[in-house]
Amino acid sequence: YMILGRYRLAAADYTRAIELNPDDVEAYYGRIEAYMQAVDTGNPPGEYDLDNALADAERTVELADYNAVSFLLRGKVHGRRGDYEAALEDLNRAIDMASDMAWTYVERGYVYGLMDNFEAARSDYVKAIELDPNDLWPYAALGDLLYENGRRREALIAYRSYLERAGEEEAMDYVRERVAELSRNSGG
Repeated sequence: YMILGRYRLAAADYTRAIELNPDDVEAYYGRIEAYMQAVDTGNPPGEYDLDNALADAERTVELADYNAVSFLLRGKVHGRRGDYEAALEDLNRAIDMASDMAWTYVERGYVYGLMDNFEAARSDYVKAIELDPNDLWPYAALGDLLYENGRRREALIAYRSYLERAGEEEAMDYVRERVAELSRNSGG
């Protein structure tokens, strides 16, 4: 269901898994992601539930406080709820536990961007790219940050790096549109 963008159905399946095994951390992780995908893909508020996502994230920390993913996901939820200090606290803890997990740097970069801390956000996106150069998302996120901060040439480079790795099928339309816009405006 997640691949199809049917996040409510995905959450319902994870709920059934949790009912069968209330200590299944992976099922909680999946349900949090189902809730969060609805937020991150711009679905209307009725499609997601940040309160339940936070409750699930709290539960994963109770069940698996040894796992950096628990803190990463709770930090992600806090960030989407606008509680940036709590988000940073959890994301920093996740990085302390697993400094090689690129996803955490992407999430922390996103929070820093929301806090208008350009340099910290940029640094985290670059670190995520260094850790996992095949992951597409940090390139797009870096491009967005640069674009939104008027650094058009650098944004074009980040977006082109994204497109080189994404291929036609996987590339997001808005990135293609921004590359076209920035290429026109820069003369190349």
